[in-house]
Amino acid sequence: MISLIQKTKANGVVFLTGDVHYGEISRLNVPAGYPIYDITSSGITSTWSFATPNANRIEGPIMDNNIGLLTIRWEKDPVLDMQLIDAANNSRVQYSVRLSEISFK
Repeated sequence: MISLIQKTKANGVVFLTGDVHYGEISRLNVPAGYPIYDITSSGITSTWSFATPNANRIEGPIMDNNIGLLTIRWEKDPVLDMQLIDAANNSRVQYSVRLSEISFK
């Protein structure tokens, strides 16, 4: 996927993943590109007792039941707000990135 993003010069790519029974936000710093973010949210009905090691994790892991929420603020330089919210409606993780930060220069 990284080589395809680089080859096509696709801007603003963010991955949304799940089915690991915990939540986290990860960032992969890509040489000759821009940081690639992965937002993992799962699950709202089940949990896991451990999170797998992840050297790219910047937020989390959230081991409680959670959902993910992405909000785009359409400003001059749009902002993507990433949140993980637990079953009690508490924002457990929040991270924001501008479109210019995830775009080729």
